[in-house]
Amino acid sequence: MMTQKLSMRIATQSDASVIANLYLASRKKHISFAPLVHSDTGIQQWMHDILIPRTQVWVVEQNDVIIGMMAIDEIQGVNWIEQLYVLPEAVGHGAGSLLMAKAKSLNSSIRLRTFQENLSARCFYERHGFKILEFSDGSENEEQCPDMLYEWKS
Repeated sequence: MMTQKLSMRIATQSDASVIANLYLASRKKHISFAPLVHSDTGIQQWMHDILIPRTQVWVVEQNDVIIGMMAIDEIQGVNWIEQLYVLPEAVGHGAGSLLMAKAKSLNSSIRLRTFQENLSARCFYERHGFKILEFSDGSENEEQCPDMLYEWKS
């Protein structure tokens, strides 16, 4: 993929299908060890009816094509990155870092969870200054995969 200017904007419900497809492609490629517990159709509906209307969803575009997404939700004064995915073929081209810079500009404290087995995500978050707060056995997530809690503070 040729490096070209990236742009960022808030997602709209009309983006739901494209964002859901990006989410699915990324999940299937990068975290295939974690079972998808919802159907592709269910994920499309969740994106349109729940995630986009109820959280702040940012997208990164390249040549008017969405290549990255991040959903942030504020809970008790802390921003939580609920989802952060980049198209597999766009990984390493700056979309994730652009989304992370946006997240950091919104609040002085950010938390997120990622699967322990997702080493590339762990490296990405640690490179962006996140510190591990705890490890868990996965009993609290839908996939039942061991995960970990990260935090970033400005």
